[in-house]
Amino acid sequence: MEIPPEILQKSALMKNGVGIGERVSLKEQQPALSIDDQVENLEKLGLIIRDKNRAKEILNTISYYRLIKAYGVLFYNEPDLFENKQHYESFISGIYDDIARNRQSPVVKNFQNNYIDGQIPFYALVEILSFGAISKLYKNLASSDKKAIAKSYNIGWVYLESWMESIAYVRNICAHYGRLYNIRLDKTPKLSKEAKAKNISNIRIFGIIYCISLILPKDLEWLAFVGAVDDLLMKFANVDKNTMGFPDNWQELLKKV
Repeated sequence: MEIPPEILQKSALMKNGVGIGERVSLKEQQPALSIDDQVENLEKLGLIIRDKNRAKEILNTISYYRLIKAYGVLFYNEPDLFENKQHYESFISGIYDDIARNRQSPVVKNFQNNYIDGQIPFYALVEILSFGAISKLYKNLASSDKKAIAKSYNIGWVYLESWMESIAYVRNICAHYGRLYNIRLDKTPKLSKEAKAKNISNIRIFGIIYCISLILPKDLEWLAFVGAVDDLLMKFANVDKNTMGFPDNWQELLKKV
């Protein structure tokens, strides 16, 4: 696949609009590194690695290193890494629109004014991308890459893909001040038999929160969120939490490691 000319033109116009001009001592983007090179690079940065084989195993499964290091920091500009051409064209066009809208942000200015090609590496690009854009990117990756990324969360890629879409959908409802109480969700996440056995419904908001709990670490920030939800339910005691899919043991389910 090739990037359509109109998208490349949009990228060029966007970069020129930021004011690249003539620059001195421009930097080059970091090239893709093999797993062995990654370990060596981390050691040069001062990281003490006692078990190199274990380190290589971890680096080969972490999504950041699989995509960024294996394919390069500009992998999102490589159409052949994606499954569906039409979806890719829509995705990459949206990326350039996001960059153009954020042309005054420090992230965009830094890379477009200081790097040879003016392109923004993905690890910086995520600072301005919406969760929906990241969800679309993941959905269009090759199955092998989706599997590797989902493995780091100990879930199947089909579930992770579904959850990301549903979370993005709920995020949009919140962004537009929509209602989540007592509504049936249109975009529902896939749930495992185990989750269904716990009486978790995928058509209510608790199903989404439960999926998020399986992705995020059960750290202090997450526990604080669970506590805040509990405080909210206690404050509005007349609200029936069952209409939002909350089972009686909802806190236990969200805190379970």
